Amino acid sequence: MRASIGRRASGALAILTTAVLLAACAPASSAPAEAPISPPSSAKAAGATDTEREPEASESSAPAPSVATVSPPTADSCDEAPAAGSPCEGPVDDAPSLPSAEADGSPRDAESPHDEQDAAPGDAADDSPAVVLTVGPGPFETQNGSATFTVPEGWSGVDESYVGVGTEPGDAWVNVIELERDGVRVQYVDTLQVGFLTSFEPGDWGAVDARPVSGSLVAQSYWSVDGGRYEPHVALTHVSQRAAHGFPAGTVSTPVFATEGENSYRFEADLSSAAGYRAFATEAEVVAFLQSPAVTAALELIASVELTGVDGHALP
Repeated sequence: MRASIGRRASGALAILTTAVLLAACAPASSAPAEAPISPPSSAKAAGATDTEREPEASESSAPAPSVATVSPPTADSCDEAPAAGSPCEGPVDDAPSLPSAEADGSPRDAESPHDEQDAAPGDAADDSPAVVLTVGPGPFETQNGSATFTVPEGWSGVDESYVGVGTEPGDAWVNVIELERDGVRVQYVDTLQVGFLTSFEPGDWGAVDARPVSGSLVAQSYWSVDGGRYEPHVALTHVSQRAAHGFPAGTVSTPVFATEGENSYRFEADLSSAAGYRAFATEAEVVAFLQSPAVTAALELIASVELTGVDGHALP
């Protein structure tokens, strides 16, 4: 009996020892195996377009990008100086062309608001001389031959004549010559446009030194009186021989009109910067001023004019 029990105990011990040895020799378990990844399928989902596909795992978790919406600038919003980086800065290539209206209300051909257009001759910005010429002492002739006169010694100035557009029919030449000496400024202008008319009726003016030019045209120094104040003048004038256009005979006026052509001619002095100029209270005072050497020199300049009859339709 005891021998049998001893044998069972020995057998059990042998089995236990064998199990322990097997457990010790077993390899260490690695990280759990990942689930097999299915290869990407080249087939599209049913009904998907070229731009639609099922999102992969990395795409489905990414947040949708934020897209800023920018409205294109309008013509009004870009009128003022644009701030740096604003949609108005630089050319707006994608902006639609907008038609603009002329002053008379008729639309122009559509054009980009950023296109630079050459200004047409005769626009307000172009009524200025392309070239300013220097004028010195000696015989002088206007650029289109409308008049000649002699510039005395000591006088100098500029010729600022230009082409104006808009006078019917076609282009018109405008002569503008500015001369100065000793504070006396003399301007010669001839143009197809009349401008304002200065006139004084008999009793309101008096001649001091009158020098006939041609016909009823007279270069003269004279005064006008209004409210007890005497004003000096030196100009090429017209003295009416009979009543006309509501003015009585003996009215003196400027600008003048030649018997040929359509021009008006304004040739007069600005005496406001001349020595001795002031508000004259008596006729004697203004006459003495008009007889001064500086004013007499201006009269001699104006009296030398000869009008040829060529008008503003003739371009140089």
